[in-house]
Amino acid sequence: MASSTLIESDVTDGIATITLARPDKLNAVNLELLSALRDALVDLSEDAVDGLVLTGAGDVTCAGMDRDLVADPAYGEKYADEIGELTGEIYYFLTSRPYPIAVGARCTHRYRIHSLVAV
Repeated sequence: MASSTLIESDVTDGIATITLARPDKLNAVNLELLSALRDALVDLSEDAVDGLVLTGAGDVTCAGMDRDLVADPAYGEKYADEIGELTGEIYYFLTSRPYPIAVGARCTHRYRIHSLVAV
């Protein structure tokens, strides 16, 4: 499966594993990571996937939004709409899958998922 510098994606025996790959920033979310995550999720073949594990490289699954992004005085003007659109697409994807989804226990983003298992 495809990989980017921010997301690692693999499918083995029907289980897709998507790993946030910014361990130096505790996998904090920025626009590029959100976009890469959305793309990795959309690229998953529904026919080839029976389950999904969403995790992070290093000690933390996800520390939340990148504080450099949020601290930008123009955050609302520059980023809020795009972040809203990307997170909406990710939320829709995660809540509409027919298979179970496991999210790393130390992930600060919480989604209403029909099958959430801490790993």
